[in-house]
Amino acid sequence: RREILTQLSESGFEVEAFPSVDGDEIFLKVGLDCDSEAIRLYAQKFDYRMPLAVSAYRVNSSADGKGCQEPLKDDYGRYVPAYQPYVREQDHLYGPFRPIDAIRLTVHRLSEIIRLHVLQDQKVIVRYFPAANFKQMEKLHEQLANFKK
Repeated sequence: RREILTQLSESGFEVEAFPSVDGDEIFLKVGLDCDSEAIRLYAQKFDYRMPLAVSAYRVNSSADGKGCQEPLKDDYGRYVPAYQPYVREQDHLYGPFRPIDAIRLTVHRLSEIIRLHVLQDQKVIVRYFPAANFKQMEKLHEQLANFKK
């Protein structure tokens, strides 16, 4: 277990191990920080498609004024940006990495370096899954489950 924790940490992952409530299982939480260099490296390695930032439209609009000054908007007025594979040298053109990007890149990288299904078949691990953000789920629960509002 220590070897796995060490290798994951050295690969840029945030790693946390903690026991279950009754102490008969150990949970391992693995992820990428949205602001880390590691997430940028993996995004480029996997040609991960990222949304362009609104500022990228202004910077790259054509000199004759016919270029697009901002992304298109949907019927609700929300931006619908273009996506393109991430390139570290052009980091300023992209929007920030989101938690869903961190989850996707974590799963992609883990599946490349660890055969999780084999560990599961050998009963080394019970199961693996991408987890939701607890604080966001708690807030959603408060909003949806409180009928008095």
